[in-house]
This record gives sequence, C-alpha cells and structure tokens, in this order.
Amino acid sequence: MEAQRLKFIQPNQSSLRAEIYQGLSDAVTEGDVGGTTVGTKIVLPATFVGSPRSMIQLYQDAMGIVSKYGKPDLFITFTCNLSWPEITRELFAQQTPSDRPDIVSRVFKMKVAELMSDLTKKKLFGTVNAYRNEIHHPDEVATNSAILHLKELLQTHRRNLTDFGLPEPTAPVHDLQTTSLWNPVQQAANAHARCLELNPDQHAAFNTITKAVFSNALDRQRLFFIDGPGGCGKTFLYNTILSYVRGKQLEAIAVASSGIAAELLDGGRTSHSKFKIPIPIEDHSTCKISRKSELGGQLKNARLIVWDEAPMMDRRVFECVSRTLCDLEDNPRRFGGKVVVLAGDDFRQILPVVFKGVEADIVDAKLNKSILWQHIQILRLRKNMRASPDSEDFQQWPKRIGDGKEELYPQISPSAIKIPPEICVPPNDPHSLIQSVFPNLQENYTKDLYLEQRAILCSTNENVDTVNAVVSHLINALQTDYFSADSIEDTDHAALYPQEFLNSLSLAGLPPHKLSLKVNTPVMLLRNLDPKSGLLNGTRLKVLTLGQRVIEAMILTGSNKNTRVFIPRITLTPSESALPFTLKRRHYPLKPCYAMTINKSQGQTLQHVGIFLPVPVFTHGQLYVALSRTRNFDGITMSLKDNKEPHFTDNIVYRSVLDRA
Repeated sequence: MEAQRLKFIQPNQSSLRAEIYQGLSDAVTEGDVGGTTVGTKIVLPATFVGSPRSMIQLYQDAMGIVSKYGKPDLFITFTCNLSWPEITRELFAQQTPSDRPDIVSRVFKMKVAELMSDLTKKKLFGTVNAYRNEIHHPDEVATNSAILHLKELLQTHRRNLTDFGLPEPTAPVHDLQTTSLWNPVQQAANAHARCLELNPDQHAAFNTITKAVFSNALDRQRLFFIDGPGGCGKTFLYNTILSYVRGKQLEAIAVASSGIAAELLDGGRTSHSKFKIPIPIEDHSTCKISRKSELGGQLKNARLIVWDEAPMMDRRVFECVSRTLCDLEDNPRRFGGKVVVLAGDDFRQILPVVFKGVEADIVDAKLNKSILWQHIQILRLRKNMRASPDSEDFQQWPKRIGDGKEELYPQISPSAIKIPPEICVPPNDPHSLIQSVFPNLQENYTKDLYLEQRAILCSTNENVDTVNAVVSHLINALQTDYFSADSIEDTDHAALYPQEFLNSLSLAGLPPHKLSLKVNTPVMLLRNLDPKSGLLNGTRLKVLTLGQRVIEAMILTGSNKNTRVFIPRITLTPSESALPFTLKRRHYPLKPCYAMTINKSQGQTLQHVGIFLPVPVFTHGQLYVALSRTRNFDGITMSLKDNKEPHFTDNIVYRSVLDRA
C-alpha cells in the first residue's frame, strides 16, 4: 500500500507540494546543510501515515474534537495480566502463557471489548460523548515484530535482510518449522492415536527408530531405510514417528525429494529448499548453510530427519547433506550422528534423473551405490494398505511389474508385458480415456473432490500437453490466455535469438509460452514459491480467479488443503538444458494438470487413474509407479500404443538396480 502511495506521489509533485516548501528548500540549499542538495526531494502528503503533514493533520483533528466536546475527562490504562484465570485454566500441564500467545491475545482482546462495553453501553461513568482506544506496543517490540515479519517474507524468496540493508532482529527468531510451534500435547495425542492403527511391520519399524532417537549410545544404529511397495503405509508411519518425537519436545525435520510427497508429511519441505542443496550437484558439494544461521541452529537441534522418496535422489545429494551436518555438528559420524530415516519403494520406483545419462549413469547415481549405503539398516513393510481387501490380485500385480517378474513377450518387443484387456480402452485414443477417468466432466469439473481424486498419467510432457488441451476443450467455460515474456541471460547475444524462437521453446519444468486456463481448472505448481504455506513444486491447485496480475487458486491436496493462495508471475529458468544459452521466462509457474507425467505423480494416491501411453515408458520404474497410484483394478484405465497387439506395452526394469538392493 505504501509503495503505491509513493509511486503516485513522485510524478505528482507539482500538485502535492506547497510553495512554502520550495522556499524552505532554497534556504537549506544555500546553507548546504545536511546534504539535502543530493537527489530529488519528494515531500510526503498528509495521506502518508507518520509523515510531518500527517502528524499535523492528526493534531488539528484532535483540537477539533476538543473544541466540540471539551478536553478528555478520563485516561484509562488497561494492562494484560498473564495470571488471569481465563488464561491459566486453558494451559496444558507444564505450559506457560508465553507458550500460548494465541490464548493471551484472544483473552486480552475480549477483556478490552468488555471494558469498552462497560464504559460506552452500560455507562459506568455516565454518558460517553466521544472516546478512542488503542493497543500500545513498546516501540522496540513493534519494530522487532516488523523486522521478523519481513525476514519471514524474504526467506520465502530465498533472500535475507542484509540484501536490502535492513538490521537483524534483536529478539530470537523461530523458524515456522521449529518445535516451538508444535504443540507437544497435541503431537503426543496424535502419536498415541496413530500408534493404535499401526500393523506389526509398521510397529516394529516405529520401535526401532524411536529407540534410536532417544539413545545416546555411540554404537547405536542411526541410519535406516524403510522399504515397502506403494500403498504400504509408509507416509502414515513417518507422520506417527514425527508426532511422537515432537510430542517429546524434540526437533524432528521432515523432507521429501518431491513437492507432492513433501505435502503429505507433517511440516514437510522439499529436500532442496530445506537443506539448500546446490544445483548442479557435484561429488564434493556442500550445502550453503552457516552455523550461525537460523537453519543451521535448527539442524543442530534436530534429533530426527525423515526423508521420503529417497531413491529418486542422486546419491551425491545424501553425501552432500551428510558432509554439511558433520560440519554443523563438528561430528565426523555420518549425518553428524543424527538419526536419519530414508524411505521409498525400495528401488522399484523411478530412479534419479541424470541429464543425458544412459543406464550406467543412472545406476551409478542411485542411493545404494553411495558409501553411506553399507551403514544403513533396512526395515521392510510388506502389507499393502492402499489396496482394497477384495483385490488380492492387484496387490501383487504392480509389485511383479516393479520387480521385473511379470511374464515377457519377446516376440512383440524385448520388454513387452501383457495388460489385462478389461482395463484397456482403444489405443492412442485420449477421448475414450478422458471419458472413463472424467465421467460427466461438464457437470462435475467444478467439484474439488472430483478433481482431487483423478488424473491421467503420461510418459512424456508432449502427451501431457495433448491430453490437457483435449480436456480443456471439452469444458464449456470462458478461457483466458496468458503469454510469457522470454529473454536470454546473456544480453550481448540477444540479437541472435529472436523473440519468436524463444517463445516456441518448450522445456521441462517451464510453463508453455501460451498458458490457457479456465476457472476451476486443476493446475500444478512448477516451483517452490512458499514451502511453509504448502506452495511446493508439484502442488495441485484449482483456479478460482484469473486476474491480470495474479491468479487466485485453492490448494487441493496436503496439509494445506482448501487454503486460498495467490500465484504471481515470476522469472523461471530451466535447471538443465541442452541450449547454448540460459532461457529466462517470466510467467505464471503453472501448468494444467488434468494430466501429468508419471514422474510427477510419484507419491500420490488417486481413486481413478488413466494411463496414456502412445509412447511407452522409457526408464526404470515408470510403469510400476503409474500402476501403483490407485487401490484396485477398477481405478485403472489404460490407452496404449496403436499396434497389431493392442494390449501390450513395454516395462523397463534395470536388473542391476534390483540385484544390488
């Protein structure tokens, strides 16, 4: 608001300045006092709160009130008392009022309102002609609160106060993910309720990990890998462990290799945003975390780190984080001696993405090739919690595919497997697939649950764009087109690449030049905008309002579900590209997600999944991930490549990966 005022004031000085100010400026200039001759003078009008004109106007207003109603008769000071019974009786055992500022502020506000009612409505001191009340905070507290708020906003965009010449706050700062904001009593209650639902495998893993957290023995096992197929309740187990540790008033950090998986963890963040992992990663990289920073302090205090979807991440990332924690803790033990729980679908799922890498490069990047792997204890979960009780066959089918044990048909192709005909629609036919996955689309496309529970998965971004365009065309609603502003980082060579060429580029991780959206369209976020608020790379949202400068949307999944957010335009660059220049695309970091890539779907559970494979899967684990997103055969529909054998598709499995695991 103040920035808009200042922007208006600057070009309107002729109408805002009074002539007397010009004379004063001349007098000061002649005396050359205070360096005021430098720059252009901008005089703040009375509408700018806190300016001299504003204070004079307030004084004149006060004198006008006094002239009509007379001088004030009563000056009443009302101070908050932390010993009020309304506050103390709401506290849990071992809590102090400072632990629950929400209760203190709420009770104080109610007390002030009651006092004003006694004075004005009940006329405790007689009829009131005029009154004014305000809550006064000490200047130091108000200033510190403002700086803390600015610091939080800047951290969202990976900036800090020193970038703008602002001082550090004088009071302690608490990161939004620290234990100070986790109610230990509530966390303990959550852990107790969840423990009652654990199956034997989950309970055994829970006991093993929690004993390690509370043990100080140097020879105690502290690195774990939870192995289990999709749907075996790994996320439920992680959240139970996190609640249990936080209920003991200890720091527990939850991260995941993808934004979608991070959303499902209590207090989850993506590993890159939490640990400041460098891009690209090298063999001897370290995270950019200072010992004296807030994040450094939080990591030092952490007793537990839970890291979901670990097999997706390059082994060098874990080695990088381990080196960083060793440095922060000044402890040579792996990960600085902390209890670290890695998890994922063993190595059946999609492996790390290696730019222009062949099978050997991908295999070399996987976690179990790391020097850390020999020190990790594997805890196995076997029971599929995602599958329905009446679908025993379905529980085993994706697992056989992930293990590479499904029968092959080499006469069709070296990696061909047969898909049950009853879950197939005509090959290479997106319309039939859409009709199956999104029935009665026009009547239901505005419903949140309808959009949340279904999606179409494709192996390539090109097919994703095709399906999204077809679905959008089927919906009878007003469409808004947004266009990007493209440039290159090296302006000296900008003339070599015309705007039309830059606009035509379609790169992974970037929105298209022309982004076509309709109200109620499900979209996927392509960048970590605000991890603490649930705006992560991979977050699914529903469009509510298509504005000129921002897009209003609502989060569809995760712990921040149903939260309304505003998505601005930002400048995006691809993390990896074969282009001889770095493309800068200023656009909304969104893409429609009626359809998404199989890689992006990893970590999600859906009721209805369509799998569109006119181009078969091309890397390890993709088909397994696609098939394990739902609970039973009734939730899967597939449209395969159009060939002589319509019910066959390729299943890529790297045997060397599974043998080492």
